[in-house]
Amino acid sequence: MSENQSELPPEIINAYREAKARGLPDGWTCSIDKRHRRKWTAPNNGRSCDSIPKALQISVDLGLLPPDTIIESGKRKRTSGDPVSRKKAKDGRRRGRPPKASSTAETPDAEEPEEEYNEEEEEDDEPLKPPPPPLDPEHSLDGKNHPTAPTAVHWDPKSVDGKKIGWKIRVALNNTTWAEGRIVRYDPYSHKHKIRLQHNGREHNVWIWIRNDQHNVHVATRMVWAHVKGYAWWPAMVMETNTYDPAQQLRIEFFGTGEVSTLRDSPESIRPFSPHQLDPIVAKHKKKRNARAYELACEEYENIQKTRNEAALFYAEKSLHLCDQKAPMQIVGRRVQVFRDDVNYPYGDTVVGKIRKYSGFQKKFLVSFEVSEKTNSKYDATWMTLSTRNAKLQGKRTAHAEVTPEALLPFLVGYQADESDEYYKLLNDHCRGCVETWKKTDTLRVVCDQCDSSYHLGCFDPPLQQEQYQKLIKDGVPLLCPQCTMCRGCYQKDSTFGSHQLSPLPKNLSFPANETLNVCLPCREAYEVERYCPNCAHTWDDVRFNEVRHQHNWYGSREGRKRKTELVEDTEFPLIMGAFSGDDKIPHGLKVHPSLYYPETTEFGMTEVEMLVCDSCGSWVHAGCADVTEEEYEQISDGKHPLFGKEFLCRVCCRKRCHDIIQALKEEDRMMLFAQPVSERDAPNYHDLIKRPMDLKTLTERAQGDEYLSYAWTRELFELMVMNALTFNRFYTAVWNEAKRFYHSSLKNVFQKIGKAAPPGQYEKAVQKLLKEGEEARRQEADRVQVDETVEKKDLVAGSMAVAIDLPPIRSSVPDQSSCVPFLEVDVTTVDAFYNCWMDACFTCGSSGASDTMLFCVDCGEAFHAFCANVPIHSMSEAAVAGWRCPNCKLCEISGEVPADDTHMIFCEMCDRGFNLGMLDPPLTKAPPGLWVCGQCVDCQYCRSTSEPASLKFWSRHTDICFRCGGCDGFSETMEKCKVCSGLLREADTDFVVCDTCSAKVHTACDQEAYDFFQTSASRTQRVTRIKYSCPSCPRPMAPDALDADADRSLLLKMARSSTDCSEKLIDSIIWKTHDMWRDEYIGIINTGIRLIEETRHDLGDPRFVAQQILADGADVCMSTIQRALRFCHVVKRRRVVERGCKSSSIEHTLLYAKMAASFIELSCQVLRRSVSKEVVHYDRLLELLKPPNQQGVFLAPLDPLRYQPVSLSDENISDVNLSLHVRVVDVADPGITKNAHLQLAKPLCGWTEQLGQGRNQSEWKDPRECCLCHICGDVDAGFQDEETGDAPEGEIVFSPMGRLLPLKDGYWVHTSCALWSSEVFEAPSDGVLHAVEKARSRGAQLKCFGCGRPGATVGCCKSNCPYNYHFTCAKVCGAVFTSNQKVFCANHRMHATEIVAKESFEPMKSLVVAGEKRIAVNDTETGEWETCLRVGALTVHSLGKIDPDSDNFHSENYITPPGYVATRIFWSMKDPRARTLYVLKVFKLPNGRAEFAIIPGDDPASTIRANSISSAYATFMDRLRKVNFDCFSQGDFLSRLPMTRRSRKKTFGLNGPQFFGFGLDCIRRKLEILPNVEAVVTPLTPNFTHYRFCFNQPDIETVMALHRKRAAAHAELALENSSGCARTEGIKAVARSGGSGRITRALVRSAEEVEATSTSQSKRTEDRAKADRNMYQVKYKRMKGVPIEERLAARRSHIHGWGLFTKIDVRKNDPITEYMGEVIRQAISDKRERAYEISGEGSCYMFRLDLQRIVDATKIGSMARFMNHSCQSNAYAKIINVDTDQGMDQKIVVFASRDIAAGEEITYDYKFPVEDGSLKCTCGAPNCIGRLN
Repeated sequence: MSENQSELPPEIINAYREAKARGLPDGWTCSIDKRHRRKWTAPNNGRSCDSIPKALQISVDLGLLPPDTIIESGKRKRTSGDPVSRKKAKDGRRRGRPPKASSTAETPDAEEPEEEYNEEEEEDDEPLKPPPPPLDPEHSLDGKNHPTAPTAVHWDPKSVDGKKIGWKIRVALNNTTWAEGRIVRYDPYSHKHKIRLQHNGREHNVWIWIRNDQHNVHVATRMVWAHVKGYAWWPAMVMETNTYDPAQQLRIEFFGTGEVSTLRDSPESIRPFSPHQLDPIVAKHKKKRNARAYELACEEYENIQKTRNEAALFYAEKSLHLCDQKAPMQIVGRRVQVFRDDVNYPYGDTVVGKIRKYSGFQKKFLVSFEVSEKTNSKYDATWMTLSTRNAKLQGKRTAHAEVTPEALLPFLVGYQADESDEYYKLLNDHCRGCVETWKKTDTLRVVCDQCDSSYHLGCFDPPLQQEQYQKLIKDGVPLLCPQCTMCRGCYQKDSTFGSHQLSPLPKNLSFPANETLNVCLPCREAYEVERYCPNCAHTWDDVRFNEVRHQHNWYGSREGRKRKTELVEDTEFPLIMGAFSGDDKIPHGLKVHPSLYYPETTEFGMTEVEMLVCDSCGSWVHAGCADVTEEEYEQISDGKHPLFGKEFLCRVCCRKRCHDIIQALKEEDRMMLFAQPVSERDAPNYHDLIKRPMDLKTLTERAQGDEYLSYAWTRELFELMVMNALTFNRFYTAVWNEAKRFYHSSLKNVFQKIGKAAPPGQYEKAVQKLLKEGEEARRQEADRVQVDETVEKKDLVAGSMAVAIDLPPIRSSVPDQSSCVPFLEVDVTTVDAFYNCWMDACFTCGSSGASDTMLFCVDCGEAFHAFCANVPIHSMSEAAVAGWRCPNCKLCEISGEVPADDTHMIFCEMCDRGFNLGMLDPPLTKAPPGLWVCGQCVDCQYCRSTSEPASLKFWSRHTDICFRCGGCDGFSETMEKCKVCSGLLREADTDFVVCDTCSAKVHTACDQEAYDFFQTSASRTQRVTRIKYSCPSCPRPMAPDALDADADRSLLLKMARSSTDCSEKLIDSIIWKTHDMWRDEYIGIINTGIRLIEETRHDLGDPRFVAQQILADGADVCMSTIQRALRFCHVVKRRRVVERGCKSSSIEHTLLYAKMAASFIELSCQVLRRSVSKEVVHYDRLLELLKPPNQQGVFLAPLDPLRYQPVSLSDENISDVNLSLHVRVVDVADPGITKNAHLQLAKPLCGWTEQLGQGRNQSEWKDPRECCLCHICGDVDAGFQDEETGDAPEGEIVFSPMGRLLPLKDGYWVHTSCALWSSEVFEAPSDGVLHAVEKARSRGAQLKCFGCGRPGATVGCCKSNCPYNYHFTCAKVCGAVFTSNQKVFCANHRMHATEIVAKESFEPMKSLVVAGEKRIAVNDTETGEWETCLRVGALTVHSLGKIDPDSDNFHSENYITPPGYVATRIFWSMKDPRARTLYVLKVFKLPNGRAEFAIIPGDDPASTIRANSISSAYATFMDRLRKVNFDCFSQGDFLSRLPMTRRSRKKTFGLNGPQFFGFGLDCIRRKLEILPNVEAVVTPLTPNFTHYRFCFNQPDIETVMALHRKRAAAHAELALENSSGCARTEGIKAVARSGGSGRITRALVRSAEEVEATSTSQSKRTEDRAKADRNMYQVKYKRMKGVPIEERLAARRSHIHGWGLFTKIDVRKNDPITEYMGEVIRQAISDKRERAYEISGEGSCYMFRLDLQRIVDATKIGSMARFMNHSCQSNAYAKIINVDTDQGMDQKIVVFASRDIAAGEEITYDYKFPVEDGSLKCTCGAPNCIGRLN
């Protein structure tokens, strides 16, 4: 802390004193921000905090204080005064009075916090100071007369307080004196009403709070017809007190009599009064009504309305003045002269207008204009940004805006006018924004649904577009003007600027996502300085709160009460809040009443003085918003609250903290024990024991969907999870130990760090009790186990081979590069995979349809839809399409490498190619904003840059301006420019000359003399004198005498003979002169194109829709034609055709625009259904312009065969010059392509028929994929051909195309249209995901189509109660219609359809993916799981193979390559360049046990590649591929359009051998890591063993040790094998080796209690589930009995004990193994037999209980099941099932597999012997074996 505190502010001095008193060490510094919040900064560390307790804790952490320092924490809360007033505020709340808050600006003595408060001192001994002058809106709303005056007028005539204006009020001055008046105003700032009282013949204006429960106040609330029994209906007025009670009767005062009565509020006694219409009940009454009373009532009604209109005009005037003061230049309501550049194009116009309004949100003025003197037309009003530069004030400046009805109209709210009122026409015939009269042509009006105000679309704030307005009307969104929109920051309406949407929302604000946060201008300013509650979004203002609260408290004090009978002008009565009828009604859309935020409220929790600070974001939160009671608030203030006393968080920070805690718990859950809910399949009786299950997935869902005010619930549910795990599992099992570890680790690492404020929950004691019980059980178990040398594990049988194994840790990241593009893992059935692997599929969406929009990466070979990859295919040339690279393979097309920093890459907006910023010319350091185009995509309209190939290094920021012509302006100021055209000059440019006079540089193409000088200098000999050159801006020098005319001619002759460039220029000149002969025809074609553009704009709205319609119809049109048509629309829009095409003297530009116009004419005539020959006069010339490109992609310029002939130079001086008339014209769309360029576009692969031909006797390829809804196979692409149903033959049915097939889970497919038009399916608006498709499939399986009668009908009629359902294909055939809002109506109800879609089969060209929903079984065949293949893009995995547990040759440190692995991949062919074919990828096991990897090409199987490693096979494959496709890459040529050769394939997804085969893909790696016997890849078999490093799922150590023991046991069992096969020949030694002859003499008999429990749990199942189980068991039992037992099982010697039961076949989990068979005897017989077996010395007895009466004895008569040995980790379990036999239903004991069992494994069963005296030896050798059976 600072020692020199003499010059510090008092607030900091007080803070230092408090810190010193609480023990804060020296060195800390304190600062005060603008919100008077403290900030403490630690010495020499920089850590900061906002409270002294936190500073003390930091001091302990830094070692400045001892560790045992006791810190008294106190929660920081909001106060507004010194400790004395704070203490009084607490006491005042306890007595039911509002807390006293004083403003520091008004109470200087508040700066003395050291003054102690004496509780015995009376409150009146310290009188409050008089309040500041009352905030009369008549003065405060002027904005200048009061320092804290509001900046906007909050006026709502329909609010509870606004409705009271105009009504009579009666105030009791004392017990006998009353003062009567009328409410004339309401102040929303202090929530007081202004009353005009009549007392003692004088009129007084008094501001009071009319809600009073200390003084008697009567306020009129409504006018009624009252009926007293025996009298006629009488007009009256309801007078309510400020203590309104709905149960009491109404106080009625009758007009004209002065009588008062009380009546019940019922229709029989009270009827509504209206001066314009008589109530029908009142009119029917026979008794005559009093006419005088009716006149008085009508007069009172007019007075009320008059007072309300006066208030409306008053607030409108104040709003006008405040708007003028807030606006820049203060010109609201004045006439100004402004210049508009958006009218009278291109000259603009200067017009005079009037400022009607200023928008504080747009920062613009609404200007209505007068008639223009220049154009004699009146422009529409508009919002403009005005300043002194573009606006000039007309007339003399005044201090205030002139108050006229027209000026007040934009601010007039709540005014009710009749026809005689001057405002009547203004309100009904004028726009409320610009105040202009409505015209007949003004058909579109924005009408407020609340106040009926009407606006022009452009006058609305903010202005609306026509499409936006029509969408709002279509969606049924209520339209509210800004003045009628309630502010969510103060719950009021702003009549000055209105309320507008706040965007973006603050990050710490908890606001519903489906609602809009509208705030007024003062609240917007409060949000900017973070003065809002993040929980309720309400703003707070300490200054206003203290000011109003101080006035309220003063008038409630003893001194204030002395003046209660003094009617002083503009004074106040000491009143406290009461209630009238309707005051307690909460406005629509709010959760709490607005009065709870008022400073004068007596309720706790929502005012400025009752707020808490969030310890995370520092925001202040209302105590009521946090559900904190007053008692809890005091505990938080004293630091005694169990949760908030340590840490308080706002709602958003609390939600984030909950997610952090849950995420930390997930990281602690290493075994994924608590990740998912426990299902019936995992634990059948789990839910019978655990009544309240809980898991981390459920916690995450609750945290996402619920609004929690604390994170204590996470601790409680965490304890519930642990308690459930400890309760369900036995003590000290693997799961029990993991739950214990998870509990202690989470408490230490999660709740002591992240959730330190969460107290122990209600389950804490139960968890501790379970842990103690487990410890006690472990101790008892240790005491009970007898010390026996014979009790040992079976590892002794295996010997030293069973050694401990250390598993390597799981990788933190995968070794291969992951894809930067999201892709879809497609499940494909085995049959579909066989055929579908020959079809290209999109890497992103997995669909094979819409193949004509597919692009293929030249590197990884993956296919992408153009719309899925977001590629600008419409602007790409054929070369760009052929050389396209996917986002995973993007590289710099200049260097062929990927930069180390991805931010140094930039991509062309036209061709999607990537470039390194540092290799461009000129180079860039960062990507420029806006459009960026590479040099080869620029179509310059200023020069002939397109006639020559552009370098890859060039670039531009415009598509039609090259670098030289200004395409890079702003990025090349330091480069030199041409003196003529101002074009830029690069360092590598050589086509320029230097002026000898001014040293300026000039392009040779910009000046003919420069070109001649350049050519002359290039060919001139040294003996000729040098010619000087002068640019056009310099004086021309005289030519030297040495060069006469003859010398010039001879020089030109030498140039013609030696220079080929000159000859080419001469030929080009001849060609363009030929074109100039047809200039008029070209201009005519251009004018026709301009005319068609205007017609298409009128019909379609945008001429560019022509190209979209052509693409949608699938017309056979060259892509270059579409590109040129789009460019023609672009240049016409910018008026460049007229300027540079028709009027230009350059024939090059004219020809270029004519080619563009010809393309647009052809496309527009197809869309508009017109004949091209009739639209164009020069039709033959247009056909020449439409010629397609040649094979090399070059467009040859059209030449007339009749007019143009090759000519030779016959001049005798140049007769020997050999010139060829080769026309070399390069098209704009694809310049730079030579004859050697390979531009063959790859075709999508679709079946083997095209590649394999018909001569190999192979089967015909077909697409077996079937839509799960319409059951039609294959993709039926929609939207590319017009439906011509009228041309179909009579009687033939024309079906609508269904679109491409989209993949679902488990191998299902669905057509796009079938899914989109299903009743249940809906599409997510943001990501294109289709939801509820599985639900539609499940419902469709139960419904039959009304058209064809087959199941799968999901397209239902939207008419209520209509039963018609169709397939999509059948719907149209049956006459159904489709609408634009995704509704379908059958033929009977098609009259209800609106906006019918003509082409309902149009397939959306965008990425569509079906959501991964859980499969719903629709029949018994779908109840289980079936095997599917996996497809990812071009790769299809048909079989993952099987891991050989007895071999180490099929894995490495990074990959698992099991033998039998089979996959197929579509890639580039090694035979034909730019062709696609299928490769079969296989892994073989050679006879020597080694691995072999094969790549078999589908188009040339003889070229199969075989290698002993993946890298070798892939390297050989890529070498062959490079040789075949060598000419398809540019090989470093910067002028070529071909793709650059990739220099390196490292760190690129898909460009390595493992990922080519599929082993390196994450999705396949996950499946490989969970294959059976995967533990073999980490279990050593040889000394040179290599451990595989798992990435996702690593087997536990028990599984690895089990394999190790299995190998050791197999090795040990070799010694037990009997070569003779006869047990009698083995001898006693063999018996001893196998475990001795002392077989356990115990019966495998279940207790009756266990059988009863099983039957009870069965009875709890539902009837449907029990029936399904019986059917399943019946099928499995019959399948098992159908195979002889000798083929399934065998009895052999076991290393566990004697004989064991072994399986010969693989058995899947939950499949039956064998039936336990024997004699069925009763209980009494079983007891006798067991005693007899013991007496006779029988080695074992084999009894198994069937039910309570029957037991199966297999001792003498039985099956192989009797040889099952016991194991502590068994692989089988027994179950009693009901089977339908020939004798009826019977019970059978069947042994089922508890896991997948491989052939050769021993079948073991857990005997579950009870605990008895003595221990029975167990030699199973399982990891969890304790050496005994009981």
